Amino acid sequence: MKRFEQFDLEGSFLRAKAAFQRCINDEENAFLKDEIDFPIHKIISKEEFIKVIFSEDEYIVETKLKLLNPKEIEIGFYMYIESQEGTPIDDSLIFS
Repeated sequence: MKRFEQFDLEGSFLRAKAAFQRCINDEENAFLKDEIDFPIHKIISKEEFIKVIFSEDEYIVETKLKLLNPKEIEIGFYMYIESQEGTPIDDSLIFS
């Protein structure tokens, strides 16, 4: 088990931001551009929080990014979930 003292907050946010970029640039998600009224590549992602969920001998990490439009008005969020080893488990993109 990876020791929690070795937890890398910055690395978790960087992995979430990279996963968000892959998500919005994935051809299978081309429909996302129809969900907002400005170019999707202009979404600004801001670090919101990291939540660590422990079980008996392991943990998972939920990293949440706040999503803003170019006027810096919140338009939704992106949640990235990974194992303690940094392996992606799930993600979700929600426009409000």
